Amino acid sequence: MPLRHRRRAGALAPPLARLLLPPLLVFVLARTASSETQPSHGKTDLVERLLVEYAPLLYLHPEERWLPADVSDFIAHVKVLEPGGLRPVINSSLPAGSRSLNSHLVAQLPRDLGSENVQPPTHLRGTSPASGNVPVYVSLTRCDREASGAARPRGALPSFVATYWTFHPFSEGKKAAGRLRGSHVGDWEHVSIKVQDGALVSIYPSAHDFGAYYTYNPTTRDFRLTSQNNRGRFPVSPEYAPILKVRGTHPVLYVAKGSHGLWPDAGVQVFSRLAQLSDVTAPGVPWRTWRRLVLLHRQPPQWLQFLGRWGNPAGCWHLWRSLCANSGGPTGIPLKVPDFQCPTSGAGRAPRWGQLLAKGR
Repeated sequence: MPLRHRRRAGALAPPLARLLLPPLLVFVLARTASSETQPSHGKTDLVERLLVEYAPLLYLHPEERWLPADVSDFIAHVKVLEPGGLRPVINSSLPAGSRSLNSHLVAQLPRDLGSENVQPPTHLRGTSPASGNVPVYVSLTRCDREASGAARPRGALPSFVATYWTFHPFSEGKKAAGRLRGSHVGDWEHVSIKVQDGALVSIYPSAHDFGAYYTYNPTTRDFRLTSQNNRGRFPVSPEYAPILKVRGTHPVLYVAKGSHGLWPDAGVQVFSRLAQLSDVTAPGVPWRTWRRLVLLHRQPPQWLQFLGRWGNPAGCWHLWRSLCANSGGPTGIPLKVPDFQCPTSGAGRAPRWGQLLAKGR
């Protein structure tokens, strides 16, 4: 429900109005109100404050060897493979738009690729989030009246969908027929949220090419599983936990060892009994993603215009490339399908990914 009383920017609603708000939103408003007293350079948009408050708390596996990284650091160690050949990256600038669709970002592969004893080379090892220097990238779609340029009614709270993107320089595959298969350079993982009238109502954690939808339960103050989907061609049947917990205002997720899929709980996460495939999650290093969010709508980085593959080409040909020792790099953020849509058609203003296709023509 929208707040109808604002004595000052960020002030809380009167007690009766607070009783009508979801508990999680009341907690957020209390924190953002107190933060208003801190000096800042200009007024911080409420949407951006909510992006911070609802950012996930991620737990890496305690034995994780392939850590996340800043995309800029990754770009510094790759070359661009184009139809005309291999060339260096110049001034950290990648090919852009439609002319980059058939390009690959190529890194020197680890020795013993496909072996369980493969060791992470320095340029693919990443950085521990404990350092506080690992960014999380956020894409945003506004769903309220402001999305169309109209003024938001006084006291109204924003509605939007957003995706938190993590990047790992390398993803380790799964053991099959005596070898690790499905490893690849470059690994984009994500979790999406849906915020309605300022309240976090739904969340979608993604793992590989599938994921699950959870809806917030204000009574139990956690998220409950509602459905799941498979965005890829490989048949999967993941067994998701029925509850996704919240710590403060932050949804809690676990990052799978090696492959980095996001799951709502710790343990062995079976997603294909037929192929005997599973992820393993455990509470290791906590990654407080809100400490370094890169808001892509504020100042889009140049690499966002790259529409090629974020990794080496596949090392073999197969109907399911995941059976190759090197399965090939993934596509980047602009070519991913959104997990949430705004409630009414035409209400939202999504990032203008289509304009990227025109660049470089």
